[in-house]
This record gives sequence, structure tokens and C-alpha cells, in this order.
Amino acid sequence: MFPARSLSVDPLSGLTRRHPIDQSLINKAIKAAVRQAGITKRVSAHTFRHSFATHLLQRGKARGK
Repeated sequence: MFPARSLSVDPLSGLTRRHPIDQSLINKAIKAAVRQAGITKRVSAHTFRHSFATHLLQRGKARGK
């Protein structure tokens, strides 16, 4: 979902791939955006996951198991 900027070569297969960026970079970006927006509550990527799930439930789009 969040590809790295650079490509890397797998030393075993020799294939060139683009790996996902490290989660810590996403967390740092979220913290910077929250700080810049002046939000005082704690926010994380996990917060967005729950917010999205709640939104789906409110719209009746979530499926039960």
C-alpha cells in the first residue's frame, strides 16, 4: 500500500522489487500531521483503522462472519 521510493535487489533470486516502507515512517508522518493540525488527542495508524471500520458499520457496509 505504501511502496518505498527505491528499488532493492533480492540477493538470493536477483529479482528487483519495491518493498513497503517501514511502519515507523508512517507513524512519524502521522504524528507530524497530528501536531501540525493541532490535534491534542493521541492518534496512530490504528486509530485510522478503527475510524474506518466505524464508518463502514455506520453505512451498513461491514459484513459479519
